[in-house]
Amino acid sequence: MSLPEPKNYTICYLRWLNKIMKPFKDHSKDRLSVDEIATYFTSYKTTNFRCYRRLALDFEMISVDGAHFNITEYGKEFIFNFNPVINFTAKTNIPTVDLSNEQKRLLLKILTNGNWTVHKVNIYWFLRFIEVTNGEWIPKGKNFEQKKLDLVNGLFGVNYRKRTMYEILNFTCNFCMELGLVERILSTTNYDKLYLTPLGIEVNNVFSLDLQIKKSRLNLTSNILNNEKRIKIS
Repeated sequence: MSLPEPKNYTICYLRWLNKIMKPFKDHSKDRLSVDEIATYFTSYKTTNFRCYRRLALDFEMISVDGAHFNITEYGKEFIFNFNPVINFTAKTNIPTVDLSNEQKRLLLKILTNGNWTVHKVNIYWFLRFIEVTNGEWIPKGKNFEQKKLDLVNGLFGVNYRKRTMYEILNFTCNFCMELGLVERILSTTNYDKLYLTPLGIEVNNVFSLDLQIKKSRLNLTSNILNNEKRIKIS
């Protein structure tokens, strides 16, 4: 089974989920209109809102129901485990509130549940990037060496420009650091170094095992169908 290439939605941190999920708590409802869920945004029509919505969808916090959004069981658990600081935080500062430990545990559970959504795919490819490069580098700026861009484009199967690749790598790195999967070693050069934590290694192994199981199931189904065709022909 092959996964799609990573995509950039300009979401810098997983803690930004707090911003799009808090209206469910504010309104004390499990189903919100598009205007209600966009309470802390200028408009639901903005690119900013659409990026947050994508993050909430990919981490299975919400589901779309026509012009409304329903909170999932995961979403309810996420809200139940809000960092208490969020109740005393100004609306504009909600995205700065750190995830609670229970929220992090929940996101790890969702990350490894076998549903390959876009942001989960990004994390998978980022962990693969660390494997392939031995964590020797991650760009600190948007203008980095062409040979390094060529290497990652080849790994991801894409043809992204330096700015897009810089954002994918660094934003996804933030996700992984929030979840305790990766540590970043700061340097005075144009590149920092990375390494997988024991938890990061375990999650990477879960990803690999899940993909292998899915691939084996596809092969098994294909073999069964081929055998049925042979039996019919004979």
